[in-house]
Amino acid sequence: SIAKSAGRRTRRDTSHGEETMKARTLIPTFLLSVLALASCGAAAPAPSGVSRESVAPSAPAAAPKAGAASDAQSQAGLTDITDRLVIRTANLTLIVKDTLASLDEIGRMTTEFKGFIQSSNTTKFAQGSQATIVIKVPSDKLDATLERARKMAIEVRNYLSAQNFIEVETPVLIKSTPEGARDFVVPSRLNTGMFYALPQSPQLYKQLLMIAGFDRYFQLAPCFRDEDQRADRQLVHTQIDLEMSFCDEEDVFAIVEGIISAAFKAVNGVEVKGPFPRISYDEAMERFGSDKPDLRFGMEMRDLTDLVGESDFSIFREVCASGGRVRGLTAAGCAHFSRKETDELADIAKIYKAKGIITLKVEEGQVKGSVAKYLSEDAQRGIVKRLQAADGDLIIMVADDPEVSAISLGQVRRFLGRKLGLIREGDYKLLWVTEFPLFEWNPDENRWEAKHHIFTQPREQDLPILESDPAGVKGRLYDLVLNGVEMGSGSIRINKPDLQKRVMKIIGTTAEDAERKFGFLLRAYEYGGPVHGGLAIGFDRLIAVILGLENLRDVIAFPQNAAGVSLVDDCPNEIDAKQWQELHIRPAEGVAPRNVSK
Repeated sequence: SIAKSAGRRTRRDTSHGEETMKARTLIPTFLLSVLALASCGAAAPAPSGVSRESVAPSAPAAAPKAGAASDAQSQAGLTDITDRLVIRTANLTLIVKDTLASLDEIGRMTTEFKGFIQSSNTTKFAQGSQATIVIKVPSDKLDATLERARKMAIEVRNYLSAQNFIEVETPVLIKSTPEGARDFVVPSRLNTGMFYALPQSPQLYKQLLMIAGFDRYFQLAPCFRDEDQRADRQLVHTQIDLEMSFCDEEDVFAIVEGIISAAFKAVNGVEVKGPFPRISYDEAMERFGSDKPDLRFGMEMRDLTDLVGESDFSIFREVCASGGRVRGLTAAGCAHFSRKETDELADIAKIYKAKGIITLKVEEGQVKGSVAKYLSEDAQRGIVKRLQAADGDLIIMVADDPEVSAISLGQVRRFLGRKLGLIREGDYKLLWVTEFPLFEWNPDENRWEAKHHIFTQPREQDLPILESDPAGVKGRLYDLVLNGVEMGSGSIRINKPDLQKRVMKIIGTTAEDAERKFGFLLRAYEYGGPVHGGLAIGFDRLIAVILGLENLRDVIAFPQNAAGVSLVDDCPNEIDAKQWQELHIRPAEGVAPRNVSK
């Protein structure tokens, strides 16, 4: 009946406290297979992802059918209509009510379920009456999220259009240039041995638009990055991309704050007003140990180096003598933490390269702990005062090089914020982090790299030390942070070819490489480009953070799983031998698909 009514609009039946999809325009083949199996009682082994659960009904359960309490059913535990077989898919849940003949043998459909099943539980089900199939969309959450995304896109477009931005689509097949992650590359059939890349961002093209005379540009741009999957990463994501001519940081901030206000209004109706707080990168690292600090709770870090640098504790003394830092924070009311709990904090710090943590408990105005005996009374009083610790508090310290001590203790802070319940639901804290270092040192490759990207303008006061002290150069960079998550990143761009070449030289790009990779941009600069700047906001990530969702897959209609596989069409997939031949390429030995002739 579902297949016959596939052309009709969906209507929902909520008579049993669940939304039942009575019709779908597109019915996945594996669901149709289950429907057919349920109607004919076919036998097949149970696949992974088939499990049994009991759900409390919203209405009184139906009385058992006559003769239903057979031995087989009793063994299976199927005593009333609320017992059901559940087959979970990416976004749908297939529920089989009552019992189904030999459903434990459903495994012949393994190929139909490949990529969809998330559970590995199997249960043997009893012989019984014909089943009722229900296709359930849990809480309609994805539908609601996509509707909010649609409204947000409309509001963002309306806002930017009112600010005289013009929406321009930039190319999707572009020149491969380094931007941090790996490029997805596309072989060209017409140009043998040549490749396109899919854009990681429209960065170069929006700068060309500014040089060409466009004043304000934006688009909701698809971006492609071949990187390992995490909860906050997808191979393809959408960003709100914008660029402005004749602007400074304040101009960009004002426009972006308007975008964020429109987004919040569309997604959950919360009113957000600018200006957002601004702190420098250095201040963020000193106070929070992160360049994307979560301001929803305090527990700020403090530098204790001057208090403990000459103590009798060898670790403190050696770290400080070698140029390292000792940092600390106070976990209020946590003096009762067990050894297991403090070890957990130490393990978190070690993930971020710290050698461990030092803890002190505050009791009766004094610090207690194995390290306390190595600290003078003045040092102890100074630590308590600087960290504003009180009786019953736990002091946590990390001693290491400046960057490691900041980042590792900052991650301990983030963990404690969640563990101690310091983050209120529905609390939103936005801020700008500014003046990032322009370069960072890559010890593995023994060279300088751009902290963000190579098109960022250095601060005017740092130009004299550009070559002599790259570590001290700050860029006109800025990140937008929401609840400890980077929402967007941008900068004021370099608009002079000679300065662009100086920056490229510092990171090891030769004149030949610069011409080969970025010659078109450098030549465009020769015609004179305006001062310009911009920013890109993660569209999907912004929705996820506003709604309190942990995984980007929850806001994308057709996401990839952790292995980068699309669950809907089972891609990536092999291509035909003819396609390999047309592209004049051949896979490497050992990975060649069987259908490719050598």
